[in-house]
Amino acid sequence: MSAEGIVMLPVNYAMAAKAVVFRTAPDTLLATHANAPVSFETDRLDEANREGWSVLVQGHARKIATEREVRHLEQQTRLEPWASGARDVWVRITPARITGRRIERA
Repeated sequence: MSAEGIVMLPVNYAMAAKAVVFRTAPDTLLATHANAPVSFETDRLDEANREGWSVLVQGHARKIATEREVRHLEQQTRLEPWASGARDVWVRITPARITGRRIERA
């Protein structure tokens, strides 16, 4: 949450050992809130088939602090940021609660 309220920002992400991981720049809101309670949502819609799903992860975000962990995640996930510029801050969201919904064609 920022001074203006709740903030929702898009990221490309990967799953690693039952956690969500993403990369960001050190001067972003994502990096600023990287040691706090967070929510993470991902969705998939198939309009042609009228199907989709949504998953909400609530948990705690933490910056990944050691170079060893960073190297391991780079090899494990091959996660490349879509945004331009240096994105060398890795963040892990450890889930405390996971909820979701799937909509399938009737």
